[in-house]
Amino acid sequence: AAKAGKVVLCHGKLNKARKDTLEQVGQLLDEQNNAAAAAQQVRALMFIERFAHDVEARLDQLGQ
Repeated sequence: AAKAGKVVLCHGKLNKARKDTLEQVGQLLDEQNNAAAAAQQVRALMFIERFAHDVEARLDQLGQ
């Protein structure tokens, strides 16, 4: 049960990181006109998405 709680907590943190990163990309493109920095954030977002997929698969295994 404790392990499932940690995975759920991790999933919540990933969702926040996803949201925050998307907001940063929008700000970098729309307000700062900085495509290079936005591209770096998109790469970070791709990592977050891959990791989130693994965490979601683990949640499925734990029946959450």
